[in-house]
Amino acid sequence: MSLTQTPIRRMNLGSEYGVVADFTFDSTYPTGGEPVDLVALGFPNDSCDFMIAAPAGGLIFEYVRSTKKLIAKYPTGGGAVPAALGAPTVAVPAGATQVTSSAAQPNLTETAGIGVEVANATNLSTITTQIFAIGR
Repeated sequence: MSLTQTPIRRMNLGSEYGVVADFTFDSTYPTGGEPVDLVALGFPNDSCDFMIAAPAGGLIFEYVRSTKKLIAKYPTGGGAVPAALGAPTVAVPAGATQVTSSAAQPNLTETAGIGVEVANATNLSTITTQIFAIGR
């Protein structure tokens, strides 16, 4: 099976089109993401310049233009932060007391990082996300 695409609305944006659609995943998510059929979605030139998908079912999504695939990710911060992004920082407001002890903040267990892709063959058949895309 594959990603089920259900176009909801198509808009003429001059030389490009805008599309709102529901994407429903299937029972065997493939590593690297689900292929998006841009022609079936309403882009006659098979070209999408921008796509954003709403978070759904606790997951976040990333559209990769070069592969025309939608990747599902857990937003838990389990992935390593790319070195180019640098480590996250926290600014302490002027006049505030900086807390440096884990005993003072025992519930702070989050690890900074980027989302991690869902495992191969994961059943995402209950997940539907709504997308907005612009293309030609």
